[in-house]
Amino acid sequence: MRSVCFKQALQLLLIALCCFLAAPDLQACNSCGGSLTSGTWGTGNQVGRNFLSLRYRSLDFRRDGYTGISNFDQLSLSGSWNPHERVQLLATLPVILQASERAGKSRLRQRSLGDASILARVPVFLREPEDSEKAFQRLSIGAGLKLPTGRVTDPDPESVVEGMAAGTGSWDLLAELSYQFVLKRTGIQVQSSYQRSGRNAMDYRFGDQWNGAFLLNHWFDLAGAKLVPYAGFSGEWLQRDADQGFWRNDTGGFGLYSTLGAEWLAGNWTAGAEYQQPIAQDYGRGALSARGRWTLTAGWFF
Repeated sequence: MRSVCFKQALQLLLIALCCFLAAPDLQACNSCGGSLTSGTWGTGNQVGRNFLSLRYRSLDFRRDGYTGISNFDQLSLSGSWNPHERVQLLATLPVILQASERAGKSRLRQRSLGDASILARVPVFLREPEDSEKAFQRLSIGAGLKLPTGRVTDPDPESVVEGMAAGTGSWDLLAELSYQFVLKRTGIQVQSSYQRSGRNAMDYRFGDQWNGAFLLNHWFDLAGAKLVPYAGFSGEWLQRDADQGFWRNDTGGFGLYSTLGAEWLAGNWTAGAEYQQPIAQDYGRGALSARGRWTLTAGWFF
């Protein structure tokens, strides 16, 4: 009984910590911080179970010295399949619901598919003691590809945000590293992901991207369901873009964000919400400012 209870607690404590690094998740702005890791995927992290998940994200950016503002709204459909108890395959297809830009009287809108991604994840270290008083630990690695399925447009130097396109037009390599530590009702997650960008047909290369996060969570019983709040920090580093082999100085940079969210799990269903607030940032050598961003998710296990 004690072992069963511990395993149930373990599954719940890992909420939101299984699928966040499947891929950089916002291709509408490839050089302005849009790929920052989110802690909520609406998956509940039921290890070894298949799932489908919907995630909605909204982000805003401003350029210093301009009155313009860019907004990105994205809906992502994600799924996971476990062909083996130690192998997890994940796929994500983003849909850009709205990418609008306002600068003076001009306005740009687009609705289209983004760049899809596929990733395989395996554990390289797993400690799952039967004694619930001992800590659970899991170290996983993953690798995959981002596919050029999104619409590509030539970056506009007059745009409020560089890289405002549904896709990059390139095949990109993905890698991730994730560590989980769980003791009783409390869990810690440290994670990192990297995207190695390729060059597209226009001889334009969006910069490589690195994302990392540290999150702490705790679960509570609530009316027959589970509530798991979490908090921590997320960060990213973006390499400058290269156009025709020359660096673009108005791209690249870094951002550090505080993260606060919660997920709810009942039966085979889960839902979550998250908010990320900038703490420190320097995008495009200080020319671009990211504002707070929020995420809503819903997931189903089968």
